[in-house]
Amino acid sequence: MAVEQTGQPCWRFKKKEEKNGRGYCPMHRTDAHDLTECKVMWGIIDKELGERKSRHEEDVEDEGNPDKLAWAKPVLSCTCTPHPTPSKKIYIFSTKTYARRPAPRHTLNERAPRRRGKQANSIGQARTLTRHRPSLAASATASCDCVNMRCRLFVCLLLLLALAGQRAAVALEYAAIFNFGDSLVDAGNLVVDGIPDYLATARLPYGMTYFGYPTGRCSDGRLVVDFIAQELGLPLLPPSKARNATFHRGANFAITGATSLDTPFFQRRGLGHTVWNSGSLHTQIKWFQDMKPSICNSPQECRDLFRRSLFIVGEFGGNDYNSPLFAFRPLEEVHTFVPHVVDSIGKGIEKLIAEGAVELVVPGVLPIGCFPVYLSIFRKQPEMYGGRSGCIKDLNTLSWVHNAALQRKISELRAKHPDVRIMYADYYTPAIQFVLRAEKYGFLRQTPRACCGAPGVGEYNFNLTSKCGDPGAYACEDPSNHWSWDGIHLTEASYGHIAKGWLYGPFADPPILDTRRQG
Repeated sequence: MAVEQTGQPCWRFKKKEEKNGRGYCPMHRTDAHDLTECKVMWGIIDKELGERKSRHEEDVEDEGNPDKLAWAKPVLSCTCTPHPTPSKKIYIFSTKTYARRPAPRHTLNERAPRRRGKQANSIGQARTLTRHRPSLAASATASCDCVNMRCRLFVCLLLLLALAGQRAAVALEYAAIFNFGDSLVDAGNLVVDGIPDYLATARLPYGMTYFGYPTGRCSDGRLVVDFIAQELGLPLLPPSKARNATFHRGANFAITGATSLDTPFFQRRGLGHTVWNSGSLHTQIKWFQDMKPSICNSPQECRDLFRRSLFIVGEFGGNDYNSPLFAFRPLEEVHTFVPHVVDSIGKGIEKLIAEGAVELVVPGVLPIGCFPVYLSIFRKQPEMYGGRSGCIKDLNTLSWVHNAALQRKISELRAKHPDVRIMYADYYTPAIQFVLRAEKYGFLRQTPRACCGAPGVGEYNFNLTSKCGDPGAYACEDPSNHWSWDGIHLTEASYGHIAKGWLYGPFADPPILDTRRQG
């Protein structure tokens, strides 16, 4: 792929790689024959890495944000200068490179993933993102005319060594991942001890896209934590309750129905019958503490491991608010839960810091007013819906208030623990963008609609008596063009976009793989 002239911005010649206003300088690999013949001339890379603050594109005027808040996002720019010869070129950006890599090995006796269209190997789009340290090949500015075999072998070896070294660096970024949360990140804990007859999420078409069979994940394929693990070169995290599994590279303690608050909180408010709490945040942390003897031999060894690990704490809060919402309590009462929920999350974070965690990701909640389950249950007057999105504004405001309070709590904890990096991860913004700018992410522009479900109230393809996995429900032909999977959870395609935004920005503050931090 040639450039019109040297010095053109990356997005000038690679528009389809644009994501959220960010221009990428990808690595275009030639085919195997060309690599064998070494018909590659290295170009001199002039990189310009700058940052600017910019407001998000989405207009949140009618999407439940009382202050029309949009937070600044970093925007990466780069300039690619090709070698001035007519031969095929490889463009390399020495901070980030995009290349395919072998499929990861899987745990829990999972079969090799079934490829299904462009989803089989995607993180947002149909390729796996691989983050690299500054490229050895990019720093080699001298070109070779490949006139003899020795030169050809040298250049090919340089390519292989550079790619191998870069992938090894990714794998060493974190030693393990320990994940906590609810059904958005449950990898199968709810079904380890057997599958209840009523549990539709343990039946096809759940798992259809990537695994080819149900795994206990509430999606058609992988979740955000799965994409993050693969991007860091780690195996998919085994459910913490799994038997005959090894947890030295991490564990997933999340379980469907989890809350931030313990069950007695709801019982004291007469909501014990509307909360299905299979393991609150603090219960999951107790599971984590109980696991320590199986993954390390001494307290110091555990602390050393945890200091090199990534902890993902959530999201939590969605099920806490569902309890009063589905009991049809006034929304004003639901808002009174926010300080309790956020305070509980803060205490959970401090428990993990006390165990040795120094890298923590803390996600906020989704804009629940955009999801078919809420749109079907809570019927509102026309003025209560977003004019462009069709989302329920006051429910989105609840989500926004929670996220704002959580970010304030994170700021307090950062000040209290200056040696700990706490990253806020945003579910709200990408989900709003999926609705308002569906085509930008490869989704169909339509009323919020579940890919898997059955006709019910409205146009949402959601029916409480025939949910996804139940008789009468069906899955859409191509989940990759839907952002909502079952009206409650997201599709693999959506999770891929979100994971990418958490890893590299702009959907995290700071991004997990922050180039400024890595130097």
